[in-house]
Formats: sequence, structure tokens, C-alpha cells
Amino acid sequence: MPLIRLLLLTLATAAAKPFTATAAQATAAAAIARDPSDWKDGGVITVVPNVQAYIIDFDTAYTQIQALRSAVTDVKVVCYFSAGVFEDYRVDEDQQRRNITLADWGTGTFGNNVSVWGGRYLDVRSPAVREVQRRRLEWMAGIGCDGVDPDNTDIHWANTGFNLTRGDLIDYIRFITGTAHAYGMAAGLKNAGDLLPDVEASVDWVVTESCFATQQCGLYEALSLAKPVISIEYCDAAVLGATTQDPACFCPRALAKGWDQMLKQHELGPAGIACVRYCEQYTCGSADGTGPCPAASGDICNATLPASPLF
Repeated sequence: MPLIRLLLLTLATAAAKPFTATAAQATAAAAIARDPSDWKDGGVITVVPNVQAYIIDFDTAYTQIQALRSAVTDVKVVCYFSAGVFEDYRVDEDQQRRNITLADWGTGTFGNNVSVWGGRYLDVRSPAVREVQRRRLEWMAGIGCDGVDPDNTDIHWANTGFNLTRGDLIDYIRFITGTAHAYGMAAGLKNAGDLLPDVEASVDWVVTESCFATQQCGLYEALSLAKPVISIEYCDAAVLGATTQDPACFCPRALAKGWDQMLKQHELGPAGIACVRYCEQYTCGSADGTGPCPAASGDICNATLPASPLF
């Protein structure tokens, strides 16, 4: 996924139970479970009324976190980073801000190129890679991140060049989340639904993208009563090689699961609508439906999404 991400969400309290960890973790988890949060592309974060939790790129957090804390009382900041892909545009920031050099990544730890978003896959089994990520997590805690959003932890399905196994990624996710917890931060899981049964105890929430479009929502259903599930569908899913589903079908199904569900554009600009608001404005179907939802008709990005997020 692109690196600087922030999505406006509102998370359902009914889906969330506080996890037991440090006070800082519990505070971050409560914010993610309770309050609207903002996740958007861009280096400068715009404060949005009634938004209490912000999920932002960790290098954006370095320059923006204090401004957020000044502008928003009790704001909670979750810091996004790519855990499974090396991004060459981070080299300067890693060296200048975190004293991490290219040599610190070790030898032979950069794999094949990532075809969609760019960068190179990492050998997540490598002690050198894990030490770099530990130092990054320590740095994130130091600048005030309340939680972390590690991306690209499902690369066992990818042509990485390393023949990584499911077990390798389970171990790596546990390493990342355990290290975040040790530094007093909460930690989520991005996608990787097939790994969820083995890492559920380690993560504090789950973000899933396009699970209705890809027919993979069942992977996350067992979690929804224990920890928050943040589910995003895209009105322009065709750009990502999928078909946008009719929100009148998937919205009531997601809400019945206790999920926080939103419809957004794939580039994650400010426009968006939470499913709870969608079903107030439009006629939604039954929450008891089974099978795939029908495809959305027309240009629902322009027809449905308000310019300002609607919670």
C-alpha cells in the first residue's frame, strides 16, 4: 500500500473490548475503538472536527504529531510503516532521523521488486531486518506514537525471492507487535486474514481492505466480537483489479458484524462515508443476506461520497 495513509473512520464501540497491556496501549486502543480517526495521503495533516484518532505515516508523524497534540485534546496517533517492504525513498530519513544506514539492513535481505507500489520485499527472517525495525519502533515510541500500523505483513503470498512461509510471517508479526507492546504502543494487523487465527492474541485491531470485493470477509468474522475490525471498501475498486460492490448490500452486513465500515476512494482522499451514515441516507438491504453482493451501478464515487467525510 502507499506509504503516507490516513483514512477517516469511525470505529464501533460494540466491536471493541479493551486489551490488557500498558496504560499507553490501553489508551490507544480505546481511541481506535471509540473515536473517529483520520487516515489520508499527504505530508501535512488537516485537523478534522470530531476526529480523535489519526493513523498517519511515521515520518509524517515526526513533523506533525506535536501540531496534532496542540490542536486536538487527547488525540491518539497511530503510526503507519511498511514492515515487509524496503522503501528506497526512506533512506535519507532513516539515516538522518533514526541513524539507520543501508548497511544496517544486512546483506542479501532485499528481494524482488514490488510491482504495484514500488520498493523491494524484505527477508523478514533476517536478524538485521528485525533489528532495523526494532530501532524504528523505538523511535516511533520516542516521538509519541500511541500505536503502530505495520503494513505488508502478508507477503508469504508474493514472489519475494525468499520463499517465505506462512510460519515466517506469523513469527514476524509476533515480533513486530511484541516489540511495539514492549515500547508501550498498541499494534494492529493490516489484511493478512489467513494469518489471523495464529496472531489474534498478539494484535489489538485489524484493518481489512476490499474484503467484500474479494470475498474474503469470512477470514475476519471470528475476530469481530473480541477486537475492533476496521473494514474499507473502495468505490473505484476497478483501479485495484476488483469490482466495487453495492454499498446497500455490504453496509448492513458489515454493521451487523459490529465492524466499522466505510466507503472511500482508493487514493484515500478526504471524501468518504461511513456505512452507518450511508444507510441513514439511502435504502439498505437486509443484514442477513449471504453470497456475493451485486456490483455497484454507475459512478458511485461521484454520486455517493460527500466531499467532506460523513460519519
